[in-house]
Amino acid sequence: MARQPADWNARLTASQSVITALPLTISAWGNVAYTGQSRRVARVFDTGQVNDWIEIGINNISPYVAVLVARDSATGAHTVSTSGGVTTGNWYHFCGTVVSASERYIYLNGTDKGGGAGLTTKTPTLNAFSIGGPANWGWDGPIAEYAVWNVVLTDAEVLILSKGYCPLFVRPESLVCYVPLINDDDDDLIGGLSFSATGSISTVAHTTVFYPAVIPPILGHITAVAPLINTGTITRSPMWGTY
Repeated sequence: MARQPADWNARLTASQSVITALPLTISAWGNVAYTGQSRRVARVFDTGQVNDWIEIGINNISPYVAVLVARDSATGAHTVSTSGGVTTGNWYHFCGTVVSASERYIYLNGTDKGGGAGLTTKTPTLNAFSIGGPANWGWDGPIAEYAVWNVVLTDAEVLILSKGYCPLFVRPESLVCYVPLINDDDDDLIGGLSFSATGSISTVAHTTVFYPAVIPPILGHITAVAPLINTGTITRSPMWGTY
């Protein structure tokens, strides 16, 4: 099961100290429920400077493209977008990479990529993770597989994620936060962060994800006992339970 905020104000957040500066990569799966307003599926932000963030999601103008928005309190926001968009009722993979203060990219389903270098400089302060967006801009559809790396993933690595492979397959030594969002478990498997809910968050069917049979040595505190394919219906495993 994935997690679904009840409306655009609901979200899961956690304070953190593992991503406080660039570069970074942020990734999540989202099932689109509504396109009439801009939505944010995942973000890294600052709890003190309310106008500092890196976030990914969709805009509200047809064809409802995927966007990465970088904002700092000094100079405002800047957006990069894909060329193709989304439709309601479908799962999509969203990924944003921030190379530097002036180079950012957004990916939709691995191959649709927008952004570039030489962009307006943005240097947000960052001290928190958010699954779902800020108040009034949140994601009111299912969300799964939230992950953040402290490096910039390559095009090929983003494509792997978009094919349904879990973030543990992609540069696990640089993965600083990973919340699969299976059942009602909202904990980070990497750093042990506990996410707290604002508003109502329900459990719904997960997207299809391939999990490893053997966990990388850097994640030795997690024990895997069997390979998994989460089909979005019901799969049993001693590692992940029923979802």
